[in-house]
Amino acid sequence: MNEFAMLPLINVDPQWPSIGDVHFQNVWLKYPGTTNWTLRKINLHIRPGCKPPVSEHPSGLAANCFPIHLQLGIIGRTGAGKSSLVSLLFRLVEVQRGRILIDQVNTAQLHLADLRRRISIIPQDPLLFAGTVRSNLDPEDHFDDDALWHALETVQLKSVVETMSSGLQSHLAEGGSNMSLGQRQLFSLARAILRDNKILVIDEATANVDLETDTIIQETIRTHFTDKTILMIAHRLHTIIDSDEVIVMDAGRVVEQGSPYGLLDPVGAARLSKQLRDSGDATIVTTEGLDVVASAVRITSNGPFAAMVQHTGKDSGAELVAQARQAFMRKIAS
Repeated sequence: MNEFAMLPLINVDPQWPSIGDVHFQNVWLKYPGTTNWTLRKINLHIRPGCKPPVSEHPSGLAANCFPIHLQLGIIGRTGAGKSSLVSLLFRLVEVQRGRILIDQVNTAQLHLADLRRRISIIPQDPLLFAGTVRSNLDPEDHFDDDALWHALETVQLKSVVETMSSGLQSHLAEGGSNMSLGQRQLFSLARAILRDNKILVIDEATANVDLETDTIIQETIRTHFTDKTILMIAHRLHTIIDSDEVIVMDAGRVVEQGSPYGLLDPVGAARLSKQLRDSGDATIVTTEGLDVVASAVRITSNGPFAAMVQHTGKDSGAELVAQARQAFMRKIAS
């Protein structure tokens, strides 16, 4: 039985969550009817940075904090427990041991509707229901037409909807069967833009879409979710290689965590970080890195993440290391 099952429900502030701080504290999960633990002793703190640096509240959250984007990539083999993290976050299943905090609030004490409407998700198989484009985008009718068209334009679906018989009032079939999988993914992304929640979960959203749709999703995330916490469960390594951090899961545990480049080449990452500390000039790191990035393909780690990258082959692995290094340089120089 969950040790927090009898906690009283609370009403949260309308602006909650305002920072996007997600904290799994010693979380264990076992699905009903099973004997084995699916998740074991998950201790994971996804804590966005603040800009500018400020003093902290006694609660541990920064005062007058202007949150900056943090993207966590979650990777692991099938059955490792990746999607179970998402199920716990939305309370599709309940924690047996431990707790999950979002901006210092125990999610077990929240009304389910409050919790689920405050976190956006782009699932692998997006849910669309029989109804109009408008009612699918904005079920609670919060936004005007201009906002809906802007969201559709951002994800490059405006022209698709314009060609439908009645624009925003056009009918979508049950399950979105009159749209392609890629279009349904982009539709979910448009919903997330409209809702503007502080936390966005992307659960294998690009696993089965074409490269063009994948590119649109990645570019939209980079440009329109700059102050959000993003949890990206990925099938493709290139999808999470430029994340701020990644975790590698295996058999229900987090077995590795860090920046992608730090997990691939800790020697190179330490050297670049030291260079920035010693010089105090971010442009030196960036310039030096760009000059040699083509040859920066070393993997000096023998950890699980490095093994995954090496398994992609020499050329693909070298490209992934170079991308991770560029992302690392942008991060430490910002």
